[in-house]
Amino acid sequence: MIKGDWRKRELEDLADFIATENGIDDLPVDVAAIAKDNGLTYCLGDYEEYFDGMLEYEDGRFHIYINNRGHFSLSTARIRFSFAHELGHFFIDEHRLVLESGTSLHHTSKYCFEQRNPVEKEADFFASCLLMPSSVFSEECKGKFSFKKLEELGKRFGVSLPAVASRYMDYGSMPIALVCAKNGKIQYKLFTDDFPYKWLKTDYTQKVPLLTCAGDYFANGVKCDDTEQVDAKEWFSTYDDLEGVSVNEHCVYQEKYGQTLSILWFD
Repeated sequence: MIKGDWRKRELEDLADFIATENGIDDLPVDVAAIAKDNGLTYCLGDYEEYFDGMLEYEDGRFHIYINNRGHFSLSTARIRFSFAHELGHFFIDEHRLVLESGTSLHHTSKYCFEQRNPVEKEADFFASCLLMPSSVFSEECKGKFSFKKLEELGKRFGVSLPAVASRYMDYGSMPIALVCAKNGKIQYKLFTDDFPYKWLKTDYTQKVPLLTCAGDYFANGVKCDDTEQVDAKEWFSTYDDLEGVSVNEHCVYQEKYGQTLSILWFD
């Protein structure tokens, strides 16, 4: 079970129960079937940039609107996550009761890996647990870590690489770090509890260290297609002697958003 506060454990147990209620022989988890089984209707449409997903309650019924921007299908990882996020608002009692009272849940959901709104963070966490139920995902995470393993998990569970990398941090057998940068500046960083270094080599500007895969991309437009070995001293600030120590970096480029996601680990 995931470590952390009781609320996360409660949401994870709820999501796992819903995902595996009728067995888990078929993956990815069928979010549309879950909606149908629970009396929810849904539709996909092009809602431009207004929202990614929205759960509406009217005349005693719930309906999910999913923004597919005119061409994405329900099998697309991002669309699946938006759908699962809205299911979270339905299945989490506190969220559903607010909607049934005629009150808004603050705003429609806009997908973001690092949500700020507590309600949206709960729905995001539920979505991750629903799409990657712990009872199955924890077993799949065993063994040596590699970027290829993340890719295989992403395909098996029908989720994006950022989503599967974040979930792996809860159940993986090896310590990893995730560093997201936007327009050359670090947006957030996540470390497994057992990752050896927790301080990045950066200053008040929060610029990505230059001599890294992410730094090379923002500075020079260079993209690394494979996992690269980078001097650990370029990424981390520590009292340890990192001379000659390398860290694996696999950089995922989200060019549409001006973002990179660096996955870091040691052999």
